[in-house]
Amino acid sequence: MVSKTTHEGDTTIVASATSVNELKKHFANLIIMKGNDLGKSFKIKRKNLIIGRTSSADIILKDKQISRSHAEIRPIYVPREQKTVYKIVDLNSTNHVYVNRNKISEHILNNDDKIKVGDTILKFSIQDEIEAKYHSDIQKKIKHDNLTALLTYDSFKSALVWEIDNAKKQKKIFSIIMMDLDNFKKVNDVHGHSMGSYVLTEVGSLIQKTFRQFDISARYGGEEFITYLPETPQNGAKIVAERLREAIEKNVFSYNNVDLHITISMGISEFPRNGEKLNKLVDAADEMLYKAKKDGKNRVYLAV
Repeated sequence: MVSKTTHEGDTTIVASATSVNELKKHFANLIIMKGNDLGKSFKIKRKNLIIGRTSSADIILKDKQISRSHAEIRPIYVPREQKTVYKIVDLNSTNHVYVNRNKISEHILNNDDKIKVGDTILKFSIQDEIEAKYHSDIQKKIKHDNLTALLTYDSFKSALVWEIDNAKKQKKIFSIIMMDLDNFKKVNDVHGHSMGSYVLTEVGSLIQKTFRQFDISARYGGEEFITYLPETPQNGAKIVAERLREAIEKNVFSYNNVDLHITISMGISEFPRNGEKLNKLVDAADEMLYKAKKDGKNRVYLAV
């Protein structure tokens, strides 16, 4: 059962607790979904933990937007009910704490709650030993593309395995966007690979700025990109995709006294309607991307 109260714009949510018996076999974790050290997890033990960027914090996050002591995780044992709850408390941080997009002063965490501190997104997760080891292994494999600062596609696939499995269990939808810069070969042929590299770097930056805080993007290869939008149907994904398409179309790519205008085409698929595995969803989105290219480029198409 969940109750909700609001005080001066802050939201305090009290949720059902996790039983001690469950926690004997499971662990409470915070997993970095967005930010430096993507995929890294922090096990929450039976003591208060400070989240911040100071070296004395228990959970140190490399994020300039985070206060030195930003927030605190407080495990609270309820003897009468033999239950433990995990509360996150804002420690008067400069940029506040958000849980599931709501600014909070304190909040009892539910499984899969998403916490935003600075520019970092953390997921609160109750995991068994197998899941905890899996996330530890994933974090070791996470790599970013040197040019765009987005994930590599291999890292993207690794990060999504658990997310897709979780979506199946909870019967949630999500969307995949495949993107390809239009006529990019001409950029390299006419202006050289240095200009091409500059364009890719700028597009990577625009992707990061335009997509939402919970979305995960990667360089698929060459001038192609891919983005995962959790709990987002196709129509919602198209709104965000159009925002990016317009941002790229309007942007002037200036390098070595040369100004270029670039466009991008996109295809969107939806889980589970267009497939329940990543390769099926990528194929469905890629098919729409190809059609967008064929029909004139600089457009966004949805898989049927």
